[in-house]
Amino acid sequence: MTPPADVRLTIAPARGIDWIRLSSTTRRLAVGLLFVLLVGGVGLLVVPAHVRPRLIGLLVVAGVLSLLVVLLRATSSGRVRVEVGRKELVVVGIRSPVRVALRDIGSAVIVENSKQGLGFHDPLMVVLNREGRAIFSLAGRPWNQQDWVGLLRTIGVRTVDRIPEPLTRREFDQRYPGARSAVETSAVRRRKRLGLVLGVVWGIIIVLLLLR
Repeated sequence: MTPPADVRLTIAPARGIDWIRLSSTTRRLAVGLLFVLLVGGVGLLVVPAHVRPRLIGLLVVAGVLSLLVVLLRATSSGRVRVEVGRKELVVVGIRSPVRVALRDIGSAVIVENSKQGLGFHDPLMVVLNREGRAIFSLAGRPWNQQDWVGLLRTIGVRTVDRIPEPLTRREFDQRYPGARSAVETSAVRRRKRLGLVLGVVWGIIIVLLLLR
């Protein structure tokens, strides 16, 4: 997607090592991997001797996959940015890039503690059109919230709802019905389907390897 004419402002999340250090994705994966390693460690004590090498192999694969996910997410974050021109705004580096005229932007919501699961919280900003529908959202600690404030000031958004209390996405949807965009809804459904498929495949692999 081409940048807007006369770019006045560009914001982007932290990159590389800083993204890994700040992102709750890294922490959630670390918690999940620790749980897998603990269960696997107990499993090594109870499974038959001929199964132990396979279980060790599975634990190594789990560690490598977790590392690959973190590295891929850190790399993809380097492509995300928001650019503001004289008359329009673009969000690039995401699955469905966004281009919107500034006159169509109506308001924004900033949730300081959006619940992400496993007790983690991330800041979330949702930019809405004049009908209250989401145009795009930015989330995660790799984003500097002062950059969000500067972005909203630059594009002339005066109506900003700030929510300091922790809020799940479902609670957000109840408070702002219809705010979630069709693109975001589709993306959430794809992630859920992918997670379900990966979970089933991983479970089948574990069963087959351990029972052989």
